[in-house]
Amino acid sequence: MADYHQPTVSGRGILTYIANEVRKSQGNTLLSDDESVLRWFNENPLSGEQAIEIMIAAAYGLALRRASRIKMISTKPEFKALPATEPSLGEAMPQPPTHTQLDLGRLQANSETMAQPTQIQVDLETDIESFSTITTLERKLRELVRTEYQYFTEHRRSARMRDVLGEKTHGECLQRMEKSRSLSRGLAVDFLDFLYIGELETLIFGEWEIFRQVFHDKAWLKERVKMIIQVRNVVFHSRKVSRYLEHLTLGYCGEIAEKVEEWTRSMELPPSP
Repeated sequence: MADYHQPTVSGRGILTYIANEVRKSQGNTLLSDDESVLRWFNENPLSGEQAIEIMIAAAYGLALRRASRIKMISTKPEFKALPATEPSLGEAMPQPPTHTQLDLGRLQANSETMAQPTQIQVDLETDIESFSTITTLERKLRELVRTEYQYFTEHRRSARMRDVLGEKTHGECLQRMEKSRSLSRGLAVDFLDFLYIGELETLIFGEWEIFRQVFHDKAWLKERVKMIIQVRNVVFHSRKVSRYLEHLTLGYCGEIAEKVEEWTRSMELPPSP
């Protein structure tokens, strides 16, 4: 069984790895000292969205670690259930159960009314896929809104977003942004990074004449976003939804993302002669 008590990796080591992976992809030399890493991040600060993606990756790793541990414990032959009957006077008394055996016993007891360990692993992977797919779609929509909300000045763009979202929703988004800013001094943040899919939908419908070129059918988009929001709220609060709704939502996310990608590609093409 794998060792689950490895020492914690330092945050400095993780940042060095991230910086060097980026530099390697750009054909630059790798950084070898803390001062160089610090200087590189000062020049290339993480966005709020990138910081969130790092946290999502950590949560993904923890979920897979838990699923793997459950699976390995449940398949080890030495972890058998304790005898159901008491021994006779001539028989040896059983040894007290270990913590691992107690944990396995709880899993076995729960398996009669809940999923088997292999099903737990499947459910975790499904939740992770839903989580990842929805957050990926939100990122694509943020970039689309950021690109298409092209007003003359940053102030005018911000004012228009406030008008479309309404004072209450705009204020809630600002609170999320300010909370992140206060916890991560010096981290580059952008207002759009703190908008979820429902708020992004509001901004899109608020400038529908612009976004009509991307999605074409308002009712089509509204139906899909409504379903995605419902499933998002369930999954993000660690509750279960039916497999049918999960698959339907994954399909809807893919359809919307495809529209965005088609529009992006069309904008990158040179004009016809």
